[in-house]
Amino acid sequence: MAHLGVAVLPVEASPTCSTPPPTYAIIFDNLDFFVRTHHQSVVRGNKSLHWIHHLAVEDRVPSHHLSKDKPTQPIMEYDIGYSLPGPETQAHMRREHIVLGSRILTQHLDAFKPFSRVVVRHIPHEFSKIMSEASTHYPLGILFKDENKSGDLVDVLQHLQKEYAPKGPDGLESILVGGDRLTEGNSRNLQWSFAEGESVEDRLEGLVFKFEDWHAIRNLFEIYHKVFFKEGSERDHGTLLSNMNRLRTILCADELQPP
Repeated sequence: MAHLGVAVLPVEASPTCSTPPPTYAIIFDNLDFFVRTHHQSVVRGNKSLHWIHHLAVEDRVPSHHLSKDKPTQPIMEYDIGYSLPGPETQAHMRREHIVLGSRILTQHLDAFKPFSRVVVRHIPHEFSKIMSEASTHYPLGILFKDENKSGDLVDVLQHLQKEYAPKGPDGLESILVGGDRLTEGNSRNLQWSFAEGESVEDRLEGLVFKFEDWHAIRNLFEIYHKVFFKEGSERDHGTLLSNMNRLRTILCADELQPP
């Protein structure tokens, strides 16, 4: 299944192994579907099921090289001038803004469009090669919980922390947990409600929530579908249904031609 970007969960590393294990993030989303009963009765009716599908996505760039040292001084003694961009940072930002500006000019101004072939489409960095590769994810199965119910979502978050948040010499390590914006907001609110817990585990501090950008892209496609795909618009040139019929006609004609 490697060509699909799916892998089998690896065997746990030996305690004596010097190579640190790979880091990962947990992604989960609701799985909703409706089951219709052919012969309804008092005890048998239609069912609306709400489950949760979750998976682990391995980090392509491990973070073991990052320092975990505590702050060198109290926040009240910190000089805000250290956070302002210096000459080196400003020079670096200028180089990136030149690349971004060249993309805008060659895209929107006709006079600069002939130069679009030489524009830098991706700003190279240290991890450009590895970040261009497909992610490896590990399916973790289905949780028979409804994330729209606070009690079920609490059970899910406690399960994710217990099963997947690693524990090291310094205690519980945090992992990233992603979902759509609603899932991220509900999970964060529940985490805040446990803020008075006695331990790190009780406060759910082993989970750091984030939202996944692909949900926004999916919502945008749904908007396009509602706007351009309309029943009965097959004769209106430029609509999605008309273009689909046109492509289907061309493909069928190609298949009927003799070799």
